[in-house]
Parts: sequence; C-alpha cells; structure tokens
Amino acid sequence: MAKAGHEIGNHSWSHADLTRLAPDAMRDQITRTNAAVKAATGNNPTLLRPPYGAVNDAVRQTAGLPVALWNLDTEDWKYRDSTKVADTVLNNAKSGDIVLLHDIHPTSVDAVPRILAGFKEQGYHFVTVSHLRADLKRAG
Repeated sequence: MAKAGHEIGNHSWSHADLTRLAPDAMRDQITRTNAAVKAATGNNPTLLRPPYGAVNDAVRQTAGLPVALWNLDTEDWKYRDSTKVADTVLNNAKSGDIVLLHDIHPTSVDAVPRILAGFKEQGYHFVTVSHLRADLKRAG
C-alpha cells in the first residue's frame, strides 16, 4: 500500500478509546503503532485516525500528528452489505469528503471497486488526506 503511494496513518495499537486512557497508556498506543508502521513501510505515519473518532486536546498533543476524521460514515460495521455500503457513499459523498470504511469487513472491501468506478464516472480523482488538508488550508 505504501509503495503504491497510499498514505499510512496511525489508528492505535489495540483500538482503544484514547480519550479514556492515562497519558502513559495513550502514548504507548500511539508510539507502538508508529514503530510498527515504520518497520513495515519504512515511513512514519503521517496522521492519526483515532478509534471511534474520539479525540481531545490530550490525544492531539500526545500524537503529535494531524488528526483525520471522516464526514461520511457508511455504517459498514452495522450493515454488512456491499451494495448498501456503495450506495451510501455514491448517493451522499461530496467533493472533499472523507469516507469511513473498515477493511476488516469483507463487504466493505467488496464495495470499494464499485465506489471507485462510480466516483471516476462522476469525474472525481483521489488524493491523500494530507493533500486534501493542504488544499483546504490553501483555500482558506
């Protein structure tokens, strides 16, 4: 994935709600994952996507990474149906949206080719979250 140009982020070591952890435990969740990503890809993670979207000032400060959240939740964890997941995305996404999908669900993975094809038909192109953040910052 990294070699193909995909941005690799940190999602914590064990999917803990980081806002509920003591500072040392939070730091361990983040640093262990950073080390694993570095070992696997040769690169440090570029952002943090905290489990459950749970973030506060302590998480931001401890992570030392930009936080990436989503604004379109497919609820793929609730509806294990690739057609429903793809339809949710294609019927609701707007330019600049970040879509939440979970690759642990085969139905979500199965929905991705249809989602990508649908977006391409609509003229969209794909960028990393860091690229999107930079574009939004430049736009003011």
